[in-house]
Amino acid sequence: NILLECVYEINACVPYAGLPAGGADGAWELESSAVTAVLALLPEELQPGLPPPVLSPDDIKQAVAVLHCLQRVCSSPQLAAVVLSAPSALLRIWCCLGCGSDHVAAEAARLLLRLFAPAAARHGAAPWRLLRAAVPLGSEDAATTNSREDNTLAKTAKHVAFTPQQQQQRLDLLLQPLRAQPPPSHLTSMALLEVIAALAVDPGARTSEVSLQDTCLQAAASLGRLLFSLFSHPAGRVADGVAVLMRAIAGRGAAAAAPMREAALREGALLQHLQLAIFASGDKARLSQELVASWADEYAPALALLRRILPAGLVRYLNAPRAKPSAGLSSALPAAPLVPAVATVVRPAVASDAAPQAATALGAPAAAPLVFAATPALAPQLMPGSAGAGPAAAAAANAMNGQLLASQVDSGKPYLALPNGHAASNTLTELQPSAAAGNANTASLQPALMQPQHHQQQHPIIPLPPQPTASVVVPQVSAGLRGNWPALWSAAGRDHCHAGLIWNETTRRELWDALEREEAGLRAARTRVAKGAGGWPTWNWGEFSVTYPSLSGQLCIGGVYVRLLLEGGDASAVEKLANPKEFFTACYHTLLCCQEASDATGTDSSSTSGSNSSSITAPAAGKATQQLCVKAMAASYSAHAGVIGPCEGIPHILQLLDTTMQRSLRHGLLLLVHALIAPRAAGDMTAMTKHLPTAAIATSLPKVAASDDQQTADTLSQAGVPQLPVLAVPLPPPQLPRGQATASVGSTNSNMTSSSSPQWQVPTPAETIAICAAKANGYVLMDCGGMQLLVDFIAAAHECTERRAAAAGAGAGVAAAGAGHLITSISHAEAPKEWYFYPTGSSSSTPVTTSDKASSAPDATTADIPDSYQVGEERVPGPDGSGCAGPISKEAMKQLYSKGVITRYTRVWAAGMPAPVELWSVRELRWMLSTGLGLLGPFEAALVALQVLHQLAALQPAVDETGGVLQPLPRAHRGLADPACLPHVAQIMLTGEPALVSAAASLLLLVLAHNQSAVSRLYLSGVFLFGLAYCGSNLQEMAALFKAAHLVQAFRGPAELTAGLPLVQRSYLGPLLPESLLHMLDSYGPAVFAAALAGDHNTPEVIWTAGMRQRLIQAMLQHLGDFPHRLSQHCHAVYEYTPPPPLSWPELGDEIWCHRYYLANLCDEERFRGWPVVEHIQLLQALLGEWRAELARQPLAMSEAQACKTLGITPAGDGHVDEDEMRRAYRALARRYHPDKNPSPEAQATFLRVQKAYERLQAGAAGGQGPQPWRILLLLRAQVILYRRYSGLLAPYKYAGYPQLLEVLRQQQLQEPGQQQPAADGDAKACQAATASSGVHTTGSSAATVATASAVGAAIGNFLSGDRVQQVLASIELCWLTCAASAKNAEELMRTGGLALLATLLSRCAGILPFDTAPTAAEAVITTHTLRTVAGLAAVEGARREIEGHRQLLMDIIRCCALERAPAAVDAALVAICHMAASPQLQQLLLEAGALPYLVPLLFHYDVTLAADASARLQLPFSRLSSSSINEGPEGVPGGFRVLDSALMRPNMQEARSQHALLAAQALGRLAGLLQEPYTTPVNAAASLALSSLLTTSLADKLGAPDPRPLLACLNSSMETPQVIWNAAMREELAKVIAQPVSLFWLLPNRKKFRCHVS
Repeated sequence: NILLECVYEINACVPYAGLPAGGADGAWELESSAVTAVLALLPEELQPGLPPPVLSPDDIKQAVAVLHCLQRVCSSPQLAAVVLSAPSALLRIWCCLGCGSDHVAAEAARLLLRLFAPAAARHGAAPWRLLRAAVPLGSEDAATTNSREDNTLAKTAKHVAFTPQQQQQRLDLLLQPLRAQPPPSHLTSMALLEVIAALAVDPGARTSEVSLQDTCLQAAASLGRLLFSLFSHPAGRVADGVAVLMRAIAGRGAAAAAPMREAALREGALLQHLQLAIFASGDKARLSQELVASWADEYAPALALLRRILPAGLVRYLNAPRAKPSAGLSSALPAAPLVPAVATVVRPAVASDAAPQAATALGAPAAAPLVFAATPALAPQLMPGSAGAGPAAAAAANAMNGQLLASQVDSGKPYLALPNGHAASNTLTELQPSAAAGNANTASLQPALMQPQHHQQQHPIIPLPPQPTASVVVPQVSAGLRGNWPALWSAAGRDHCHAGLIWNETTRRELWDALEREEAGLRAARTRVAKGAGGWPTWNWGEFSVTYPSLSGQLCIGGVYVRLLLEGGDASAVEKLANPKEFFTACYHTLLCCQEASDATGTDSSSTSGSNSSSITAPAAGKATQQLCVKAMAASYSAHAGVIGPCEGIPHILQLLDTTMQRSLRHGLLLLVHALIAPRAAGDMTAMTKHLPTAAIATSLPKVAASDDQQTADTLSQAGVPQLPVLAVPLPPPQLPRGQATASVGSTNSNMTSSSSPQWQVPTPAETIAICAAKANGYVLMDCGGMQLLVDFIAAAHECTERRAAAAGAGAGVAAAGAGHLITSISHAEAPKEWYFYPTGSSSSTPVTTSDKASSAPDATTADIPDSYQVGEERVPGPDGSGCAGPISKEAMKQLYSKGVITRYTRVWAAGMPAPVELWSVRELRWMLSTGLGLLGPFEAALVALQVLHQLAALQPAVDETGGVLQPLPRAHRGLADPACLPHVAQIMLTGEPALVSAAASLLLLVLAHNQSAVSRLYLSGVFLFGLAYCGSNLQEMAALFKAAHLVQAFRGPAELTAGLPLVQRSYLGPLLPESLLHMLDSYGPAVFAAALAGDHNTPEVIWTAGMRQRLIQAMLQHLGDFPHRLSQHCHAVYEYTPPPPLSWPELGDEIWCHRYYLANLCDEERFRGWPVVEHIQLLQALLGEWRAELARQPLAMSEAQACKTLGITPAGDGHVDEDEMRRAYRALARRYHPDKNPSPEAQATFLRVQKAYERLQAGAAGGQGPQPWRILLLLRAQVILYRRYSGLLAPYKYAGYPQLLEVLRQQQLQEPGQQQPAADGDAKACQAATASSGVHTTGSSAATVATASAVGAAIGNFLSGDRVQQVLASIELCWLTCAASAKNAEELMRTGGLALLATLLSRCAGILPFDTAPTAAEAVITTHTLRTVAGLAAVEGARREIEGHRQLLMDIIRCCALERAPAAVDAALVAICHMAASPQLQQLLLEAGALPYLVPLLFHYDVTLAADASARLQLPFSRLSSSSINEGPEGVPGGFRVLDSALMRPNMQEARSQHALLAAQALGRLAGLLQEPYTTPVNAAASLALSSLLTTSLADKLGAPDPRPLLACLNSSMETPQVIWNAAMREELAKVIAQPVSLFWLLPNRKKFRCHVS
């Protein structure tokens, strides 16, 4: 009793999952004696060898408690091993299993499961489940595989429990409770099945011996009907266990599964699991799919049953090609031997032999290669709905689509399913509304297991490039299966709608209902048997079949479901037609037999016919049949034009197209015409027709490899709208340039041939045959008037009232405008009324033949005609005296027609028509009265017509094989350029539909490429105005048309085309667009122009904003007036050309366009610093030319008042003239006096005056004045930027702008009235006279000199104020940069008198320049650049000779050396002195001017503590220590021009002062003639003596050293050596001497005394 209480306590305290991992000491311990004691608690009757006892309830309770305790103990592998080692432990457990008690047997089985499948039993999971790792106990997810201890325990337990001698006996004992009657409880059945699964089903089978597995499966198979009866067990885990066990039995091969296959049919298991395999989801579906595959594969009765249950097209998926799985998947599986297939699973031919075979009858089963199967573990990845399923199985399933219409496997193009969501399937719900509606109410009542399969969409399929093999990799279900069962299940779970198979929600519902009814009947019969109502029933599977009512209403021609052929998911189904010519003929014959319904009676007639061996079934006749036939003809001809050949029914097709009153049929016929002229089988005819022979098919054309490029999308998609044709002009990606020009497009060649030549391709022989057939169809079409018919389709696009509306210029991108970046053209409250009619008073009147509206007399019955007609809320006026009623809109006319007021014989008239005609003879009105909904909208129909015309013109190229232009041009080109066609093609741009605009521009470019006479007058059609009024972003095609035509328009007369006018005057777009856009179009090409026009840019090369484009569009629409809106009422109206007024752009008011740049943006160093500049010489020439023109510009002769009088407008009170009023006046006068409207000479002169008046008013107040200062400033700054960046490129060329440049400086220095300009000739007397006139007296000292200069500057006046300073800054900097670029420029500047002007400028600046002035002050900047210019001049020998005559200039240069905060000016002054020292005369003049007192103090500014990096930046321009490239001046003249190009402000003044010290040392050396070659100068004894006196002889001699830094270091420190003595006291004494007046030093009678004094 104590031990039993311990057992109960263990069961109460330890969870069912078992003992926790480890004990108090890390592991649990259990003695074998304790196990034996626990086993002793079992009832004594449960002993081996004894018959099964009848246990009392207490015994059962005690036995269950003991078994529960052992289960908890066995949760630990170590303790379980102790239990196994206990004597008679397993024997007692086997006895419990056969004791006859359900409860005890169930617990014994669960104890065995603890031993055979430890991991699964611990977590309460089924032993056939694969478990994951790292999850807590009690969860169904544990470990991917059992641990090593678990595997060891399971293997040991199975070996001990099932010895070879006892295997069969123990298995019989294990299965005995299942055979008992009544059947065991659900818990017992589940436990026993799990024990069997742990022995024979993966993953438990991996620890079982092979013999044990075989014996266990044979024993399970011997259960027979009992095992199958468990399929319908109410416990789901029991049914699952039976299923996995059945799968394991079937996996042992056909021999092992053979008894089970027959039983599966008799017992109805195949019926049940087929339903689950198709309609269930998850593991249940996968298991059922594997069971059905194992029962039916290679089993003829089961396959025959499947053919009666499933559609034949679905069963064909068993033949889908499969490739061998990868080595990693199949290496563990031996290849099962192939045996001959039975039923519909056929063995295919070799792939190499299958390709050349002819296709058999449509719908025949397709052969497919059979490959080996993969492991069953991969099966879940193949089923719909699983995480890793889909693509592979769907690929094999989709590959079957290509086999449904031909008998051979298409080895050229495998198929791949695209992801969900790309296109919805065409289910039969759309085709059969009644069937779908009938089952709609039952959808919610369907079981949940079929719901997951119904929401899936059909995957559209696309052809991939040819691969080495035509098979698709599809993992297999299990080894030995011959059919592609994964493909079947995958296909059954998806929607199909192609010519060979219809499978969708409706068909699945019908299959579900049939299977459910059959299974319910079988289940009811067995329920009655269970209640004692007869013997056990079996399933009558031999007579069971399923019918699909939803598949009975399809038009079938030649064995092909026509609707599904056209609208199925397989886009290439039509290409796989076995006999396309017979199919096309049969469709056309059916079309002829179906007479069109009469509008009066509304009846339809239909018939069925056959062609050759093809059978035609027409369950639905009349209109629907006609439309299907036309669509099928279009699809088949487009794919097989070469095989079918030229069509003989084109005249009838065009007649039916014109006369039919069904919109849908008309659109279908239009698509058929598109297929006849532009079949896909012909490829891209725009790029291929050049190689076509002129008379016959060229059989000797070289055969090229098949291209893998994507072809044009199918023209018979659900919408029926094909894609745009390939452009004749290949355009690059649109990218705006950044200062780079393309050499190939830089020319301004206006020849359209070069801009419209396509990239030619040689067609294949098959394409050549198709092209010839299309070409023959094109000639027949033109003979029958088809071209005008297509143009009428184009014109009808204006009837579309639904237009896209959005803001124009929505961004700078160049994306296609299909997203809606459009604006409405004009807003009208009501439709315009364009039509008039002549009521006859009776609907049965005879046709009227009167040809003149004005002379038409009223009919005899007009007395009965009312005075007005009420149409809705609108009242239409009745006929006037001539019998003409109206005006009236189309909609009102349609309503009057429906009331009988207007008949087909009523005469109508609109503006532009020569005379009234019958309503029925006006195609526009006749088509308006058509009935029904169309396949296409007006825009789509017009697009198709444009494509047909484009391909028609491409089929008849205007050039031959050698590139010569044909004369006369081909018929298609001449016909489309005719005034009856060309205006309507151009006017289609007014619709604003992006696709139509692109297609129309491409067609015009192709047709007019070689028609010079037509293209020169293209502007009269208004196409340029229409194109500029378009507000979309897809502008590349239009830009290509503009590029080809804008320079060849005859709007200025043919004589001016070769007159060399500027681009803005030669281009028709010149008055309408800024010059920058014209430059983009002419130089960079159409793509860049399109990107610029559609974008928002503000750069030096283009300024174009969204607001500018919006104003352009508004101006164009205002110019067009109400014409775009009138087209909606009269589609065939033709635009009456009126020249547009030139447009002005306020955004460009402060800009100058020069060559290819906007100068204000180019000169904006903050926004566009470093913007690349190209064509430097041309730009400089353009700048100089613009500068000269600006200086020579005179005020306009016509005043604003005269201009207003010429235009006939009155300005406002403030003198402002409204721009819209200007344009209206200009348009009105242009309509009267333009040469194209009025050819008289007087009219031409008047028009020229009107143009000048309009230009005068556009110019405004500033436009009537002379040169503008801001324009001159921009021109100067642009030249500065050009020379600053590209002086090396401009150096070989002499600058030609010095006269204008000096004139600018001269104008800015004009003195004030009453003052005399000082002389600048350098004469001392002249300087004194100038000083005296200023009221300043010289003192002879340096201070007096400064005062004199300041007084002169004050007397002349400070000119550095207002706008003048900017021009002076730019001009003087340009002087310096040009001189630094080339010595030729310095000579040219000297020749034009620049030195005197520079001397005067420097004198004026120095006179007002304090020593501490800021370096960025205007006077400091001007001084710096002037000094730099003088330094550049001084480097030239000829300039030095002239400088000798300007003594004041020398004094100003010397004075600038004392500037404290302008380091750049000091550098320039020192370099200038260095260069001047090369002349002995200038040496003397500099010494006399007092150079030494200014230069010597600079030596003491050197900083010996300067950092190493700063010291390395110091430059020695006159030393060999520095790079020669740094020191060279213009054209190799030595002398520090790199120093002059430094910044005006220096971040480190100590570094700047050190640089001054170095330059001062070199200047002193050159003044004394101390430097060495090649920087030697004439020796000056006076300077040498003075320097020796000031610095001592030893230090003065060091001024000639190549590196003066040691000398400077000595001078700025103390040193006492036998050679050199220098200290602070000497520096102070020298500073005092330097501070004395300069004249005292130079006038000393004996300079030796001074030297002695210093010594």
